[in-house]
Amino acid sequence: MLRDRNLWVCGIPRKFVWNSKYVFLEANNEKRKDVKVVWITRSRKIARDLQQRGYPAYFWLSWQGIWYPLRAECHIIDASIETINFWLSGGAKTVLIWHGIPLKKIAQDVDKGKSLDVPLHRARGLQQLLFRYLLPWRFVKPDYIFTTSPTFQKLSASPFRVRPGQVFVTGFP
Repeated sequence: MLRDRNLWVCGIPRKFVWNSKYVFLEANNEKRKDVKVVWITRSRKIARDLQQRGYPAYFWLSWQGIWYPLRAECHIIDASIETINFWLSGGAKTVLIWHGIPLKKIAQDVDKGKSLDVPLHRARGLQQLLFRYLLPWRFVKPDYIFTTSPTFQKLSASPFRVRPGQVFVTGFP
């Protein structure tokens, strides 16, 4: 299926928060003609509230909540590709805009503590295969990352194991 480069999706499972919210609002409030940005949520109430205010927002298991992520060229995420729908993201570009700045170790840079990333990314052999099968979205690298400054450019590349050339200094929405 051919993806539409002028269609983007964003979302957070059960909230309307973080930087994805502001990308969504900016694009829709400016009535941009070059791109359509759709909110995908796992909350029927959030979808209904946004629709009542005139925004394109859909419950993730509705036909629109499936159609738009399947067609969108760009999936804008704050944390993980699973926030929209991992199973519908194949072939889309993932843009990680994160929801903060790396003041602590995150993702694959975490080496101790209670983070789920520690056992996931340190596992080997059968355990690693099992994790990759059960939680495949935890191993997907974003295509692009946006960050706030050159200082954070390198710090943002490391935890997601991407090249510094994939990290762009844009500021946050």
